[in-house]
Amino acid sequence: MNKILLAVILITAFAGCDENKVTRNHDADTVITDTDQIEDADIDADIDADIDADIDTDVVKDYCEYEGETYREGDDVKMHTCPNGTEVRWCVCECYASCNVGCIESPENQCEQSDEDTILPDEDEIIPDEDNEVPDEDCIGIGGTTGVYPGALSCCSGLQTVSTEEISYGYGNMGYCQELTGAVVCINCGNGSCENGEDICTCPDDCAEVRDTFCDDGGEILCDLATPDECKGSLILAIKNGCWSCVDPLTCKVTDRDPSCDDGTIPLCNMIPPTCAKSEILAYVNNCYLCVNPETCLPN
Repeated sequence: MNKILLAVILITAFAGCDENKVTRNHDADTVITDTDQIEDADIDADIDADIDADIDTDVVKDYCEYEGETYREGDDVKMHTCPNGTEVRWCVCECYASCNVGCIESPENQCEQSDEDTILPDEDEIIPDEDNEVPDEDCIGIGGTTGVYPGALSCCSGLQTVSTEEISYGYGNMGYCQELTGAVVCINCGNGSCENGEDICTCPDDCAEVRDTFCDDGGEILCDLATPDECKGSLILAIKNGCWSCVDPLTCKVTDRDPSCDDGTIPLCNMIPPTCAKSEILAYVNNCYLCVNPETCLPN
């Protein structure tokens, strides 16, 4: 009888174990069931799936899209202000687990990263321009103009401040530089290159062209006339009868033709100069002749 009872107890015990096997942790005396292990495995799988989704290299992009525009790393044409006041770019790229570069483009992710990483460069990290000069908002750059009054911005370091000037033409179509009041221009004169803001008046050292002498008569300057800075249109400066003259490059003579609409070229085309209407003038344009309206310098 005792043997039969013992057998029944053992069979029942083994049946219960099959339904829900247990594992005993001898250190903590904690019982871990198969159900617990399955639930933990499901949680781990979900976490792994989320991580894989975050670093999915199949969808990694090296650009960002916003309102139909495409931005790449370094583009700062579109900025976003985070809740903490930090401004971030729309396109910031980072290296994922596989080291394929991908870009963050949502404002939320940008702001999350800005809490830990520095997205915008420091002022010391601004890349200089070709002249190795960092732009300064408190000064005027090359080619810029500024006023002549107390408190006006000055030219940036290394630039010269010169008065703005323009050519004024007078007798014999000879032109001289005349200073304009109220403004100055910032230039880098003396480097051998005629740059923005420079011309024959503001920087003759860089912008003056070598004078053509083929119309000179061989004599010397004997008059007190100041050397003209420029001749109007396509006329050229020549020494005639001991003084300066602006002459036609085709005849080497002083002309009564109005050169106001010339573009500075000399006619080289194979055509006879046309006879223009009374309302037109003959201009030297594109190395040829053209009858134009003197008001618009365009053909009627």
